[in-house]
Amino acid sequence: MSMENLRRKRRRSNGETAERRRPSGASARREAPALRRTSSGASPRSGAQSTSPPGRGGPAGAGAAEDPGGAGRRAARLPRAPGGGVRQGGPMSTLTEDLTDLFDHVWGRFRARMAGLGDAEWDWRPTRDAHLGLRRRIAHLTGTLREDRNPVWLGLPPVSPPAEPEPEPESARAALAAAELAYARWRGWLAEVPQEALAEPIGAVAGPYGEATRLSFVLHLADELVHHTAEAALLRDLYAGTH
Repeated sequence: MSMENLRRKRRRSNGETAERRRPSGASARREAPALRRTSSGASPRSGAQSTSPPGRGGPAGAGAAEDPGGAGRRAARLPRAPGGGVRQGGPMSTLTEDLTDLFDHVWGRFRARMAGLGDAEWDWRPTRDAHLGLRRRIAHLTGTLREDRNPVWLGLPPVSPPAEPEPEPESARAALAAAELAYARWRGWLAEVPQEALAEPIGAVAGPYGEATRLSFVLHLADELVHHTAEAALLRDLYAGTH
């Protein structure tokens, strides 16, 4: 066989091998989707990722490259512990527990701001109006938190026997101690209220406010606590700036 014939035979052999390796038209069409789509839903040509967040209509695994840590997902609500800490396991917190946590947070902030309060500062006021001093602010908070109507408006049994009027504190230390007792009393009542009871109306015992829900009453007390403790903190700042 001449060299030219040998070259022709090799070219024919190589062409037949390549033809056998090339998929037929039907086979190529069946394989095309696998070539065009990756597991993340992206086209290998464009490299684009789906932007649909998980759980909102996007395919499983979509957006993983943009949010590898899952930060884009709606955060799961953490279970809460009394006093504002995070519960270690167990059921998710109830509305009653969330409200109690809110009050604990505000009260803890107030307690910290009142640290070191002396008698002279407690008795001081920026004007002649006696209602503008810390003495009256703290007394008002104490009376609001320990009021006998509070458990009744929350749907709990009334205080029996009714609480005796507290004597007027004679020092800053006594005033803050009375406030702590009043807060503990209010917190105990609030913690007893079942979550479903918060949506119920207070009832005739509340007079013109009878159609208001117990939750609205709790939020009213929260507003009282927040703004009066903020006033007390401001008075401390004013005293520090003028003495």
